[in-house]
Amino acid sequence: MINRIQLEDVIFVDDEYSLKPPHMIHRHKNFLELQEHRIQTYCLVFSGVQLENLPAGHMVAQNHRPILSLGKENFVANLLPDIYKMFHAKKNFYEACRHLAVGIFFMLREKISEHDENLTPTKQKREHLTYRIMDYINEHYAEPLTLKKISEAVYISEAQSKLIEAAQPIQDIGEELGFVSSAHFSKMFKKYVGITPKEYRSHFLSRREGK
Repeated sequence: MINRIQLEDVIFVDDEYSLKPPHMIHRHKNFLELQEHRIQTYCLVFSGVQLENLPAGHMVAQNHRPILSLGKENFVANLLPDIYKMFHAKKNFYEACRHLAVGIFFMLREKISEHDENLTPTKQKREHLTYRIMDYINEHYAEPLTLKKISEAVYISEAQSKLIEAAQPIQDIGEELGFVSSAHFSKMFKKYVGITPKEYRSHFLSRREGK
């Protein structure tokens, strides 16, 4: 497996480009790309990735995007600039770069496994909410973004629909959308809509009943 993985490129993205859309781990048609996203971004582009029970070129399942913390002593961030310099040096350091990059790949794979094993339902809901926020930012990065816009688009508008259309308890809706408590859900909903979820639902129920 390790021998099949090739390091196709190491890409450096400068500060100006980093101000554009945020980048995440993703795949292209024939390559898998890993990146360290800070003010500056370094991308490792692999080919030949084939993990057990996953499609070719995938490090995780199609809809799985784990959020990992590598801690304060993040050796990955420290290694990437050196790998970039060696990969593009006149001398041939390809094999050294490949071994370092593949080492990072499998270290992250191990971190992902540990993350999945320790993922509680509450953490899973929070990550789900984070994914939706990241998706919204990626899709609308060229537009002026505000917390109000993101909140309305990502969970407030969804909450409004569920309160009107679904019969499930308000607390369950809040939990489903990633809020840690019904009080937090109510507070955030009122902040952006102007009334509580209970008042919002009652308003539309009374309209339906013609009261």
